[in-house]
Amino acid sequence: MRILLIGARGFLGARLAARLEAEGHVLRCPGRAELDLARAHQADWPALLQGVEAVVNAAGLLRGAAMEAVHHHGPAALFEASAAAGIPRLVQISALGAAVEAGSDFLRGKGRAEAHLLRLRAAGGHDGWCVLRPSLVVGRGGGSTGLFAALAALPVPLRLAEGRWPIQPLHVGDLCAAVVALLAAPRPLPASLDLVGPAVLTTDALTATLRRWLGLAPRPPIALPAPLLRLAARLGAVWPGASLTPETLAMLAAGSTGDPAPAEAALGWRARPLPLALAAEPAVAADRWHARL
Repeated sequence: MRILLIGARGFLGARLAARLEAEGHVLRCPGRAELDLARAHQADWPALLQGVEAVVNAAGLLRGAAMEAVHHHGPAALFEASAAAGIPRLVQISALGAAVEAGSDFLRGKGRAEAHLLRLRAAGGHDGWCVLRPSLVVGRGGGSTGLFAALAALPVPLRLAEGRWPIQPLHVGDLCAAVVALLAAPRPLPASLDLVGPAVLTTDALTATLRRWLGLAPRPPIALPAPLLRLAARLGAVWPGASLTPETLAMLAAGSTGDPAPAEAALGWRARPLPLALAAEPAVAADRWHARL
């Protein structure tokens, strides 16, 4: 299948590109010089869509002034152009909790893009278009993984707040497998699917899981006092590359859980338990070094 993949240089997109090519798909992956999603308009897309049988949008930002453009305006233009071009399959990788009235800029932008896609799907009968809503995605090189690995790699692990925020993480490899399955699934596709791991974890449990993956001895965590946690998040908002910001902290506090059954029924897909998925890609010395930076 000839696929236009947007966001192929990001954490998820790079893994997805490798997996799709391994499955025999032919990819078109425009770089920023060819397409700046934050400034893209509907007229920018037809040349990129020529000869394409499917579109996958894996672009995303956790921070920055361009979030609304990258999460909403650019994808909306892509969806309009895809509808005009008659693209039969389109996969929008959104996020669990995305909604027009969500509590964070990240989730609101993703939610607006979802709403635009779903309106076009309903109006045009695009039954091969689907929104995927993954929970927190774990894997080497991911921002959330970097945050929790950093907490885990300290001599005494740090706890976020009370350590009981609920999350249902899945490994990036399992998210890629879900996209592959969706592209091969018979139409009509579900309009949207939540993608979550098989077990609900607390933030403490995720930190402990990553500490084991790093090959470090288990240690009980100590709490980062709430004022220090808020200060760290505010500093992260202005520190380039930091994963802990007021926005990410609020999303973690809100929780990220869902039901894996609909995706399993629709795709025959089920995420692996996180420890098993991590064990398939064992940590090396560089992972421990990076976590301690």
